[in-house]
Amino acid sequence: MWKRIVASIAVLTIAVSSLILYRRHQAQQTHLHAEWQAAEMVWQKSLKQYQHDLPIGTSRAGVRKYLDSRKAVYSEGQEIMVKIGEMPDPGPVCDSWYIYVSLAFTPAQNQGEDSPLDTLTGASIKRVGHCS
Repeated sequence: MWKRIVASIAVLTIAVSSLILYRRHQAQQTHLHAEWQAAEMVWQKSLKQYQHDLPIGTSRAGVRKYLDSRKAVYSEGQEIMVKIGEMPDPGPVCDSWYIYVSLAFTPAQNQGEDSPLDTLTGASIKRVGHCS
């Protein structure tokens, strides 16, 4: 008889603990989702500013000059990636996400790779996961 009571209490304790953990997880996910939505608005505003300040057709040299004047953190390759944010990952796979404005270019004819004469063709938001 006592064994059934102890077993019932143990099962009930596990069930209640699981429910509490599940609800806490759901609340964290909801909060993180709200953070991402708020951040998305900021990123879109940043993107629009880059699109306004750097019109299509701006040379790569002009883009570099603009970014350097604003002391922007960026990396360069075929495209220029300007870091505008970082967010924790809401899922179990990645630790965080780095958010960039990606500035794409059309290569200048008869020029080397990543020429200062390349022309800007567009800007977009890119999210790159930092996963371990």
